[in-house]
Amino acid sequence: MGEHAYFNTPSVLLADATIFAAGAAHIELGDGNRMLSREYFPDGRGVIVPAQLAASLRKYYDFLVAYENYLRDGVETSPAQVILENVAQSDVGRAGSVWTVARRTDNRQIIHLINLMGVRKDAWRDDAADYPDAPLLRGVQLSIRNAGEIRGAGWASPDVDGGAFHTLEIHRERDAKGPYVKITIPSLRYWDMIILDSAP
Repeated sequence: MGEHAYFNTPSVLLADATIFAAGAAHIELGDGNRMLSREYFPDGRGVIVPAQLAASLRKYYDFLVAYENYLRDGVETSPAQVILENVAQSDVGRAGSVWTVARRTDNRQIIHLINLMGVRKDAWRDDAADYPDAPLLRGVQLSIRNAGEIRGAGWASPDVDGGAFHTLEIHRERDAKGPYVKITIPSLRYWDMIILDSAP
């Protein structure tokens, strides 16, 4: 990166979404408006944090703190199966898809949606700093199986309303494979988190 290089907002937000959804955190912020751009922090390369990224990072870290009980407090992998309608999906984070991650804690199922639709390669590091902005998806429909008896649902995103929690309407269905629920998420930019209250 050159002397006046800028951090790429989509690259940083997708990396943070992935790390936070996995229940982890990482060191990336420094004094003032500085971010770690290399393994050795004080290398003086002067990579600049754009204003849009700085504002988004504040929301992402606020989200991490506000929802820590759903992100990292005894959270484990869930057997819930998530199927997206009319959207390419992956459970391993493939480029050109929406990455679905199912987690659970106590009597709650947590479904993360990470939007990789605009990404062209399966690399964690965007060394070229050229990942494009995530395309805004509207009306994302999901079917969820093996999540227990769902009593309530809601969603939150650091990309919407400052991370405020919104309730979702549940539609209960059944087919030859058994019962499942259908919900619709109003929008997905980078990262949405769905919380389902379920019977034990």
